[in-house]
Amino acid sequence: MRGVARPATEGRAYFDAKKAAGKTSMEAMRALYSKISGAPH
Repeated sequence: MRGVARPATEGRAYFDAKKAAGKTSMEAMRALYSKISGAPH
């Protein structure tokens, strides 16, 4: 079933904030992965 809305998550909010700050999708995703993994970036 497509089109089922899911509530926004903390990760989605972080990703959207990075995109709003001018990052590309790949840069925002890389930043999110770094945040999740705890990598010191």
